[in-house]
Amino acid sequence: MQLTTSYQNTSFLNLQSKFCFFEVRDASAVLSASCSKEWDEFVEILEKFTFSGDVLLAKGGNKSALVSELESLFYKKGWMETRVDSEQILYELPKTGRLTGEKNKILKISGKNKKFPITGKTSSLQTIERINLLTKKFPEARITSTYQEGYQVDCLKGRVAIDIEWNAKDGNLDRDLSAYRAWYDFGLIDGAILITKDITECRKLIHDLWQDYLCTNNLPKNTLPPVDLKTSTTTSSDKAVERIKRGDAGGCPVLIVGRMLGWKSVFP
Repeated sequence: MQLTTSYQNTSFLNLQSKFCFFEVRDASAVLSASCSKEWDEFVEILEKFTFSGDVLLAKGGNKSALVSELESLFYKKGWMETRVDSEQILYELPKTGRLTGEKNKILKISGKNKKFPITGKTSSLQTIERINLLTKKFPEARITSTYQEGYQVDCLKGRVAIDIEWNAKDGNLDRDLSAYRAWYDFGLIDGAILITKDITECRKLIHDLWQDYLCTNNLPKNTLPPVDLKTSTTTSSDKAVERIKRGDAGGCPVLIVGRMLGWKSVFP
C-alpha cells in the first residue's frame, strides 16, 4: 500500500521541524475534514508538548513519564482510554410459524410472503428485547452467542482513536493496528493516529544528551546511559510504517507521528 502526503496540506506546517509524519489513505485530510474539533485539539497538543532530557533518559517501566504526560494532555480535553467488546448472536429459527396480531413483528418464513423479525420496528429493538420476543412466541427457536473481549486504545474522542507507543514492545503496534481496523470496520471511527519515536533520531539525541551529562558531572566517558540504545524490539515510526504499508490497518486511514524533538536539556 502506498503512503500518501495529505499532511503537507494541513496544519502541520509548523510542526515538521519537531515531528515526522507518515500516513495511508490520506488520513490527515480525512480526519481534519470529518473530525475538525478533535483534529484541532490533537494539533494543539503536539504544538505545546515538550519534554526534558531527564525524562527521556529515565529507565523504562510500565509506562514512562513522557507517555503519561502526553496522555494527560489528551485526557484533560475529554479524550478517554476506551475498549470495544463485541458479541456475535446467532438466531436459529423454525421454518414455519407466524406472530399473529402484531403487524410489524410477523415472523413468517414459509409461503410466498416471507418476513423476518429483524426488520421494520424490530430492527431498533435492543438485543434482550429481540430475544424475549422470539423465545416467547417461538420456544423452539435456538439462540447462541459468542462474546469477544475487544481492542483498547489509549485515547478516543468522537470518531478519532489515538495510541502513544514510545518505548513499548513492537508487538503493541500489531495490537493497535488490529484495533483500528476492527473499529473502522464496525463504523466507530473515521481514522486513527499513532504517536511514536523515530529510532535513529532518538538514539542520536540520547547519545548527545548523555555525553553532555557525563562531561558536566565529570563522569567516565564509557559510562553507559540508563536506557538501552541497541534494542531493536521496541516501537518506532519505521516499524509502524512497515505495518501500515503492508495493509495491517485494512481500510482505516492511519497517521503515524514520529521523531519527537520538543525537548529541553535539563538534568537533576
